[in-house]
Amino acid sequence: MPMLLNIYGIGIEIIRRRTKGVSMRIRPGTNAVSMSVPMRMPKTEIEHYAEKLLARIAKKQGQSIEEFSGRLKQNRQYSDGEKILIWGKEYTLRIIKVPKNDIPKIELKGGEALLYVPFCSPKTAEEPAAGELFLFDMFSFAAPAAEPSFSDRQYAFYSSIRKLLLDKIKEFLPKWEAKTGLQCKSWGIRNVCSYWGICRRKGNHIDFNLNLAHKPHECLEYIILHELAHIKQQNHGPKFKAILDKYMPGWRETDKILKTKGG
Repeated sequence: MPMLLNIYGIGIEIIRRRTKGVSMRIRPGTNAVSMSVPMRMPKTEIEHYAEKLLARIAKKQGQSIEEFSGRLKQNRQYSDGEKILIWGKEYTLRIIKVPKNDIPKIELKGGEALLYVPFCSPKTAEEPAAGELFLFDMFSFAAPAAEPSFSDRQYAFYSSIRKLLLDKIKEFLPKWEAKTGLQCKSWGIRNVCSYWGICRRKGNHIDFNLNLAHKPHECLEYIILHELAHIKQQNHGPKFKAILDKYMPGWRETDKILKTKGG
């Protein structure tokens, strides 16, 4: 049975494995935290590593450990009436059931975000026809849920948010590639907590954090420029900052917006 720890008010599931290393995983969406450790590692050492890893992740997010732990404890339920951020603006989520084979999508109308959730509604039981043998099995499966489950809503939400971000990257990335003369060979979107963007110099591939869809457009453009600059300069030294200053003089203010809570 996994050990449970409480570090900075965050519940962490400790899983002992036949491994030499220690790793932490924060599951996006539910914000559930798990940590894999060697089989015989003492509890005090596990607590030390947990504190160290959480502090490191918080620092990468530009947050204090208090801000970071507060965000982790605010788990989304993707339910009707919930407040969400999209492109830096707060919306009230509205769940709209659509046929199971429909593609999930989200529409922003006024102050509401209409989330179309593919869902198979339970069929109403019909009376047996005259002369038809009617059997009742008291051990049959439970009736289907009348409303979309958490998994239904979560899948629809992230599929829809991913599409919004995908379209914006397709719009903004070519613009910044043309401005800077720097080009990535490929890019993708990942649902992670440890970075907003990362440039993998081998192959010039860029990964973008799915949660950028919750931030204002200028934050996405800043991350695009930031990662393109890494194609030329790997570190964050003066030459790297000179590229940002040249093409986006106000990047420092945008960086502050990116690091604020929310999303």
